[in-house]
Amino acid sequence: MSRARFVSILAAVLTIAGCALLKDIDTGSSPRPDVIEGMAEPGTELDRLLRYFHRIRKLSSAELMREQNSARLSYTRRQSDFHRVRLAMALSPPSTSGGDPARALELLDTLVKNPNSGLHALAFLMSAYLQDQRRLENNAYALQQKLDNLKSMEKNMLERERAGVKRP
Repeated sequence: MSRARFVSILAAVLTIAGCALLKDIDTGSSPRPDVIEGMAEPGTELDRLLRYFHRIRKLSSAELMREQNSARLSYTRRQSDFHRVRLAMALSPPSTSGGDPARALELLDTLVKNPNSGLHALAFLMSAYLQDQRRLENNAYALQQKLDNLKSMEKNMLERERAGVKRP
């Protein structure tokens, strides 16, 4: 009796293992529309988008431009929330790095205003991040202008002092 039980358990295990192997075989069908290179791992849309964000942060400017074009094309073909956030992520680096944060904010606005969207929280977080980034860039620009003005004033004061010393 125990031998028969062992054989039936072994048969069940082999059947399950065989089914798992069939999942890995390429059926030749077209890929899912929301599967992106480097994002084929299982998980929720949120998980996949977070992995995507992590991956694109490491790209060079040229690679980022290619990724932006790919994301733009995907969004044009399938205007889903997933592809909208993906494009916003690709555009989120500062404009000095080849990004377009203003366009990213524009894309996210629809999801931020829709609390029923599955990606609302991520869109809200990204929007807040991009707005803070814009504010910090504006502050840095204003501070640089003030510093340049102070340098100019100091240079003028030094020139006046030198001119005053040479007169007598």
